[in-house]
Amino acid sequence: MLLFGVTNPTALLGKAEATISWGLDVVAFAESSHTQVASRVIRSSFRKFGWKALLGHAVRDKFATKTGAASFRGLSKGVALASKWPCYDVVPGYIPSEVWQGGRLHLGCVHVGQMPIHVLTIYLMPNAAPGSFRFEINNAVLDWAAQVCRSLVGPVLLCGDFNAPLTRWPVVRGMLERGWVDLGLLQAEVEGCEPQPTCLGAARHTFQLANRALVQFWRKTYVLSAPDLDKHDVLVSEFDIPLKIPRVPKWVLPKTFLDGPVDKIVLDRTLNNSHTSTQDAVHGALGRSDVAEALSIWSKAQEEGFMKAACHCDGDHRELSKKYLGRCQVQEPKQVQLALPRCKTGRPGDYRW
Repeated sequence: MLLFGVTNPTALLGKAEATISWGLDVVAFAESSHTQVASRVIRSSFRKFGWKALLGHAVRDKFATKTGAASFRGLSKGVALASKWPCYDVVPGYIPSEVWQGGRLHLGCVHVGQMPIHVLTIYLMPNAAPGSFRFEINNAVLDWAAQVCRSLVGPVLLCGDFNAPLTRWPVVRGMLERGWVDLGLLQAEVEGCEPQPTCLGAARHTFQLANRALVQFWRKTYVLSAPDLDKHDVLVSEFDIPLKIPRVPKWVLPKTFLDGPVDKIVLDRTLNNSHTSTQDAVHGALGRSDVAEALSIWSKAQEEGFMKAACHCDGDHRELSKKYLGRCQVQEPKQVQLALPRCKTGRPGDYRW
């Protein structure tokens, strides 16, 4: 069983003991407000309880001190993740460093048994009216978040303080249409009631969005009251995570022919030569009311044309493998692992089995 919580602590410094008292396994924080000097204290305070704190990029000081020394209170942003399970930061290289340095996005990986669960924590700017500069900033952050989510395999959780209803953000609406699930709303649909508020007992700005690989392990979601926090409660979800990674069926799609040059003259000649025979075969299949066979015949003819027309930049023929074939065919799914363990690379000199 995994108990995952997400909340807005306003400032994470000094909240380690309160976090442990909630009885959860993993907690994501939106608006941690941690500065460079506060980061060391936060990590140390969680370490005393056997937890590990993953902190996003440190934010700038909110107030200037009289002596000019660094401050422990940062600007109202910053994201973090704390866990009693093994965890580590994940920083995809295809995302510009400026995105992480903005203090509104953090990606961590938590290992529950053998199962890696990627947690993308987000904190959006408040008072972001549609069309405003803040609204555009938030949309840009969500665009990068969606790109990260698309690149990950296995269970993924997007969570944090969105400071607005989910339906305000076009990117999130698109994710929901593609199968992502708002766990708070899912719980409300199960109980036949309205979703529980997470902010001041009135608004629902804290969310957990799970992809299909994770939602299958979901059990329930509820709001946990947290008197130690200023305005926000903790949104908690329970997951029944298997200790071993299950195998699931996967249908492998053919590779696209657009990943390399194609000789259009050869393509036109090949398709024209086979046009009559292909058309007759398709009409024959349709006459037997066999639409699947008609599609298969047409697709095979098109694939053969592209296989013969594939070329290199200098015009020489390019041999393609069978991975490019198989459209409109009955394919048997492959049994693959739901996710691959993301074990950290050993250090030079570490003992190897």
